[in-house]
Amino acid sequence: MDPKKLHEFLIQCELNFHNRPQAFCLDAWKVGFALSFLKGIALAWFKPNLLDTIPGTEPAWANDYSEFTIELTTNFGPHNPVGDAEHQLDNLSMKDSS
Repeated sequence: MDPKKLHEFLIQCELNFHNRPQAFCLDAWKVGFALSFLKGIALAWFKPNLLDTIPGTEPAWANDYSEFTIELTTNFGPHNPVGDAEHQLDNLSMKDSS
């Protein structure tokens, strides 16, 4: 998952949750929804806990959307979001419109 797209992904998830509160009244349903859109290395990160879990031994993030977002952001978010933003601001330039 592209670290720069993670925030956008989480916002899109939140929009779905707010638009359909009855469908996402449980955190586990929110986690399942978000997981269904992961691909590549991000999906691979969560896969062992999805397929090899013994009932009652699920990780904390499996039933807690806040924990899930922390796990996702810790592993796939920007390493230094403030530094990245400062770098982007320092390198802003006008593009030639011609």
